[in-house]
Amino acid sequence: MKFFDFWSLKESAFEENASPKFFYESTEHREALDRLRYVIDSDNMNIGLLTGEIGAGKTMSRNVLKEELLRGKEHNFVVSLDTSDFRFIDIMKEIVVQLTGLTYNDIPANKYAVHSHLKQFLKLEVIPQNKRVFIFFDEAQKIKPADLDALKDLTNISFDYKAPITLIFIGQPDLLRTIKKLPQIDQRISMRYHLNHMTKYDTMLYVKHRLEKAGCMENIISQDAIDVIYSYTDGVPREINRACRIALDYGFSEDIDVITRDEILPVFKDIANQEKRMNV
Repeated sequence: MKFFDFWSLKESAFEENASPKFFYESTEHREALDRLRYVIDSDNMNIGLLTGEIGAGKTMSRNVLKEELLRGKEHNFVVSLDTSDFRFIDIMKEIVVQLTGLTYNDIPANKYAVHSHLKQFLKLEVIPQNKRVFIFFDEAQKIKPADLDALKDLTNISFDYKAPITLIFIGQPDLLRTIKKLPQIDQRISMRYHLNHMTKYDTMLYVKHRLEKAGCMENIISQDAIDVIYSYTDGVPREINRACRIALDYGFSEDIDVITRDEILPVFKDIANQEKRMNV
């Protein structure tokens, strides 16, 4: 019997692909999205900030917002950088490439030329149709302070007092600390949120939600196993996914119908041993 058939799954339930299909709206994620939606829906808020620890679900939240914006594509242009670990000129060129369809080599490698391409696109394609441009910078803690300052200036571009560009910076806590040292940026951020870990209750619903989205309606991970999962992961989605993925692989190989506390505890011991070996 194959893995999916064994667990009554149509697809993997705990893969790290950040697909909005598997998004679970915990209390924390709902608050983060509501705040960023407020920035997006406002005409006079041009910078939003989402921070959180590694694995907290920042990229998943970004993808949910992107899908919402693209569903209203007659009013939106969306640019998304999966990582922002580039020089300022390369970030600007990537923005223009995603907006215009030009290739990277079509755009001269100087700040003035790239800025001119962007302004021309805004003037011809965005403003006349009353559209807006939303730019997501993931892994934004990797952007140098001087480049953050330069990117902030994109929100100064306006036509008849309308500023069509909204920036959403997404990153680890280092980003928040960097911005605190840059008052010229910090004071321009209209809305911000730090994504904390999920509660024990949300962890339970998260596991069940992902299983159901993958096609399994049965309780194949028991409540006592979920209690252990929460105690070891502290409600971090990426860590929950890893533990559940390993546990289901183990259950399949050992022909176990339900993952209980007895099956999940060895998973975390093995994870701890592997991490200890890597740190030696």
